[in-house]
Amino acid sequence: SSSSSSSSSSSSSESEEPAVLSNAAKLRLPDDGHDDVKVVSWAVNEGDRVESSDAVCEIETSEYSYDFQTNEGGIIAKIMKPNESHVKPGEVLAYVAKSEEEGHEILAALSEVAASESAPEPSLPEDADLELHAFLHALDSDMSRYLERFSEEGFDSMAAIATITKEDLVAMGVKKGHIRVILKGVEALAHPENENENENENE
Repeated sequence: SSSSSSSSSSSSSESEEPAVLSNAAKLRLPDDGHDDVKVVSWAVNEGDRVESSDAVCEIETSEYSYDFQTNEGGIIAKIMKPNESHVKPGEVLAYVAKSEEEGHEILAALSEVAASESAPEPSLPEDADLELHAFLHALDSDMSRYLERFSEEGFDSMAAIATITKEDLVAMGVKKGHIRVILKGVEALAHPENENENENENE
């Protein structure tokens, strides 16, 4: 087969969903005036075949519960809202594929979308830990030992470390001298222009 996938030009349309998803049959929660709606339980699993008007899951609103019926026949490719999920009107409960092949395409497209959405701001590399490690190591070669502690406390990226405070560092048991160095490094990250001013003052 000579069908080379031409999906490499997706960078121009980041927010648009892949054609596979926009064309796929979806089970959407209807807007019946209820905002607080919950999926109680699914009667089907991913990979199950369903017929049009099959009851696929139980929906609970603030006033009543009802069986959600599919208006599409096919294979449940991906359940987007598992049991106990809160759902807003118009949100996709599940994707229904016409064939197993389409089911695989839907899953591939969804994982692609998830990967692009979970990517941090473009300024951060995919593996921010390496950058954080380099940042600490550049301050003092002895600092790398704090990396694991920082990660445990949620300071696992450069964006997170930029918000760290003296209290955070004290609470994590960082040595006094190191606290000063780290805060100075973080300050320089936030205001790189101040660094030059300080140098000028020192002259």
